[in-house]
Amino acid sequence: MQKKKVALLGDSIFDNEVYVARGESVIEQIGKINKKDWHAELLALDGAITRDIAWQCAQVGHDITHIFVSCGGNDALGYINVFGEKCSSMIEAMHKLTEIKLQFQGFYQEMLDSILKLNKKLSLCTIYDSSPEIEEELLTALTIFNDIIFKEAFKLGIPVIDLRLIFDQPADYSSVSTIEPSEIGGKKIAKAIAYVVENHDFNTKNSVIYSTGL
Repeated sequence: MQKKKVALLGDSIFDNEVYVARGESVIEQIGKINKKDWHAELLALDGAITRDIAWQCAQVGHDITHIFVSCGGNDALGYINVFGEKCSSMIEAMHKLTEIKLQFQGFYQEMLDSILKLNKKLSLCTIYDSSPEIEEELLTALTIFNDIIFKEAFKLGIPVIDLRLIFDQPADYSSVSTIEPSEIGGKKIAKAIAYVVENHDFNTKNSVIYSTGL
């Protein structure tokens, strides 16, 4: 049987080393899990956006069997100024949000196209939406981005790790930066990845949401 090898692509949700104590990053948490038939490598990069994933794909080795992607949060941050603009009506505001949705959808589809060409077993992650120091209105706006992630995943039968439900405590966020995973949050991510690798049937091409019971 081929040994499973996992590649983590995306942003600082996976590449969180500078936001946690030494030895407690997501990739190091994965290394602590008692597993026999697979291991993981980190290709994600802090600050990456969807359009950066094509470059990360170029680093994926032929021996990689599974890819996990957590990306989109930095894309959302890129629209922060738009979210602060004044509008004369709800219709005008919804028009701006629709433009953002369609643009992000295009970027996310392009990202998926790059990954799918690799022909690996793929899993996606949502963007968590309970960071303790971000205004509730901005967290609400993340539904636009998560809706696209779910829609594209379901179209392709890709499993999704729903970080919105996994990150359910303030302690899940780093004290260095409250939009990054802490040691506790990173451990939850590591366990979720391990559960999907070891239990999801990728042959079914059915989307499954993973969030609890990990």
